[in-house]
Amino acid sequence: MNDARFGIGPVDEVLDRLPLLSSKRRQHAEPLSGAGNRVYRLRLDGRDFVMRFPGRSRYITVQAEYDNQRRAAEAGVAPAAVGFDRQSGAIVSRWLAGDTHRSARHVDDDDNALAHCLARLHHGTAPFTDAIAPGRALRWNLTPSVQGDTRLIRLAARADERLRDLPASAWVNCHGDPTAGNVIGRSDDRPAPQLIDWEYSHRNVAAWDLAVACNDRGVDAGCARAFLAAYNAAAGAYGAPAVETSALEKLRGVTALAGAAWLMNHHGDEVSVNHAVELAAHWLD
Repeated sequence: MNDARFGIGPVDEVLDRLPLLSSKRRQHAEPLSGAGNRVYRLRLDGRDFVMRFPGRSRYITVQAEYDNQRRAAEAGVAPAAVGFDRQSGAIVSRWLAGDTHRSARHVDDDDNALAHCLARLHHGTAPFTDAIAPGRALRWNLTPSVQGDTRLIRLAARADERLRDLPASAWVNCHGDPTAGNVIGRSDDRPAPQLIDWEYSHRNVAAWDLAVACNDRGVDAGCARAFLAAYNAAAGAYGAPAVETSALEKLRGVTALAGAAWLMNHHGDEVSVNHAVELAAHWLD
């Protein structure tokens, strides 16, 4: 164990319990912003890491999140996960230099790079374990908010129907939340973007991740088709069948409703919640 301490109780305790990190010199620690999670950037023996403590959730399995990130890292689409503390659920990963992707209303080089990254994740990694079950998570998130709201009840029923229609035979590894803030762009020493925050990783149809990315970027149907074309071209190199436009459009409403539900349960502002519900209604009604 290292005698030097950061003075941040939970962080020091986790490092003490992780054999690969406990002896490293503790040089610097700073808290980072995190939606529903506690996140710290650490410097250990001159190298930078991120320690992420999970928020409280009834439907996320942190062990599966860690295992899935490790599989994704082996394929080059995630930072290396170097430690998992079962007692606290904290995951320690390599720090990724680079900027997060911005949300944009057009398909540019960043979005084409993301399309290639998702194709590699979906078709070039070892099979995932579900860290989250999308249907159960959607229903759990909506339950506190649906009471008495006939519009949400109707949208939730339609989303449930579409989730039941997903063909399990076509499932691939999904990140679950490839929004701009979870995509670290290319850098001088890394030619492709990588994905962070794997708590929503699961097995699903490829269109799930594509729908989340399109909704986050606010793209219209034409731009979504361009993004889908870039993805299908990349996925074709793995011998994967093309994702149809209809499959993408079917899931844009479901993923938008999932986003609205998350905002409702994490005290999102009213404008953001209403926008997400309107987007869900556009694709589900």
